[in-house]
Amino acid sequence: MSVIGEVIKKAIDFTGFITSDAEPVEAQELALRELLEKAKHTAFGMRYKFAELLQEPNLVEAFQWEVPVHYYDKMFDEWWHYLLEGH
Repeated sequence: MSVIGEVIKKAIDFTGFITSDAEPVEAQELALRELLEKAKHTAFGMRYKFAELLQEPNLVEAFQWEVPVHYYDKMFDEWWHYLLEGH
């Protein structure tokens, strides 16, 4: 959840309004790059090869190809349940 919080914090400026980047696509790609960099050593990041994805010339396309959509139940069943077990 802290990763999502970081994205939200970066999207909202000090006045509480959402900032308007002139280049939203580039801003989103930069945010994706930063998130993958932070998460590349996690079990999820290693499973989906975040370190390798960061080397790809088209990061967004590589991410979409490598990382499947995870709905809440799938994410819980495959990943989050480990946290409840103390891992």
